[in-house]
Amino acid sequence: MPHNTQTREIILVVDDSPDTLSMVTDALEETGATVLVALGGRKALELIEKVTPDVILMDCVMPEMDG
Repeated sequence: MPHNTQTREIILVVDDSPDTLSMVTDALEETGATVLVALGGRKALELIEKVTPDVILMDCVMPEMDG
């Protein structure tokens, strides 16, 4: 159930698995947060240059660059 606030939290989810990104995004959106996704560490860095998330959830083991 979404909570009522004036500003929505921005959560960045970073993973190399599209299935995991989808599952986590669906769960977090139910909280009322704005959820951004990045398929890997490099994409996350590109996104962080444009938007400052309140929280980053990152897979610890990914190819190329991980958390």
